[in-house]
Amino acid sequence: MRVSVSANHEQDQRLLWQAFRTELLRFVSRRVADESVAEDIVHDVLIKAFSHRDELRDGSRLRAWLYQITRNALVDHYRAYKPLEPLPAELDEQSEPDERAEAELALCLRPLMGKLPEKYREALLTTTEAGLTQKQYASQKGLSISAAKSRVQRGRALLREALVQCCRVEMNQRGEVLNYDLGEGCQCH
Repeated sequence: MRVSVSANHEQDQRLLWQAFRTELLRFVSRRVADESVAEDIVHDVLIKAFSHRDELRDGSRLRAWLYQITRNALVDHYRAYKPLEPLPAELDEQSEPDERAEAELALCLRPLMGKLPEKYREALLTTTEAGLTQKQYASQKGLSISAAKSRVQRGRALLREALVQCCRVEMNQRGEVLNYDLGEGCQCH
């Protein structure tokens, strides 16, 4: 009888960790564009949590503890992931902005913007192309100023993410475009 209790406990533990894995994967997938990267992050989180499970004093706080580890892992991921990082200074000395590359890259933004969710696309188009301020946009849409700013910022972040997935961009210290390469399958042009 003792063996079956132990086996049941082990099975319960396995089911608990699998449930958390599913929950954490859903959480991370909403914050990371690449599903395989999300899988890797959750895998690392669960290994870390499982190996340090004895450090958790209050078992009722397991979910909060796992989410804290996951949030920290996401922060670490984004700190390490800098695709538009400026060139090192020693390479930047002779680096003058390439107006042609910048103009060509700007052409990528329109098709990528078309793929954004409507509310973010509309916020970006209204504030950049139509020239409305975020305050004017908020008033026009009946939003609070912070909601309008949030939409514009989220739209920019989504657009940047789409551009980075599509192209490799080299910039100088001033953030000016030096060169870019289209990724495979990128349909910017």
